[in-house]
Amino acid sequence: MSLALALWVMPGCGLVIYAPERPEPWDSWDTGRWWDTGDTEDTEDTEDTEDTQEDTGPEPEPAYSQPRRPWIEAGRTASCLLDADGEVSCWGDDTHGLVSAVPEGPWDHLAMGDEHACVLGRRGGATCWGRDEAGQATPPEEGTWRWLGAGADLTCGADRRSGLATCWGDTAHLTNTVSLPFSVVEPGAKEACGLDTEGDLHCWSGGSFTEPVGDHKRLGVGRGYACAIRGAGGIDCFDLTGLDADHGQSTDEPAGGSFAELGVGATHACVLDDAGTLTCWGNTEDGRSDTPEGAFVQVSAGGQHTCAIDAGGAPTCWGIEDGSEDDHGQVRDTP
Repeated sequence: MSLALALWVMPGCGLVIYAPERPEPWDSWDTGRWWDTGDTEDTEDTEDTEDTQEDTGPEPEPAYSQPRRPWIEAGRTASCLLDADGEVSCWGDDTHGLVSAVPEGPWDHLAMGDEHACVLGRRGGATCWGRDEAGQATPPEEGTWRWLGAGADLTCGADRRSGLATCWGDTAHLTNTVSLPFSVVEPGAKEACGLDTEGDLHCWSGGSFTEPVGDHKRLGVGRGYACAIRGAGGIDCFDLTGLDADHGQSTDEPAGGSFAELGVGATHACVLDDAGTLTCWGNTEDGRSDTPEGAFVQVSAGGQHTCAIDAGGAPTCWGIEDGSEDDHGQVRDTP
């Protein structure tokens, strides 16, 4: 299906809204997420057509120290893994081809939303697949990115050269943006946040909120709330829209400790401390906020389940029980 494309800059701000023509009415919002990147091997990328563009100018600074591979993502009803070779595999609900239509790599970055996912090639070209009713899986044709984040029916990226934020999909609620270069941009359901290149936190949505001040190094956005790890290792969580914040996900974050990694789901969140120990809070239904024993190096909170990579590099997921109504294999089929 051919798409009519539009690009415009919101008055008084630096956010570029990219909107492919899409059917109405849009489906309702569900869950929101933030996602992270893999490291950058010096590998040839033959599948990513955007990566064939002439490469001029210096390499952009990475968003932060590039996370290790393997890297796992928990979506709404599926999960995906970026392995050590840069290949992606997914398991769970395949209603929109999220499991069966995974593009061949190698890839450097994986971002997963509710029912769509995106990857970046080494030079910043984006490929997305899965649910696309709002255009969330149709990135701008000419874009290259230093970062991509995927939310509910929304995807956002930071331009590879300028760092300016661009979002596509259901962007109706994105207001109050700032014209700054970003290292990280993460959408949720009806909101998005970013870390600028100085580590300062900025958010935009249709609600009223105040972002925490100071330097931050990790960022996650859920359904109506966000969390960020401060440069010194503490954590800040805060409400963005007042939407479904009744599980304590924006208020019950750990008060002390030094944290290294962060996973923010729809209504629950998890952090890893410097020793690799997990702490989760928020919605406890289905065991999504349970914390398995052991040391972990990365964690991702999704809709009703959570996934992590242990210190030995093995993936594990927990939450939805086998055979339950919402069991699509997003936990039990973990490789």
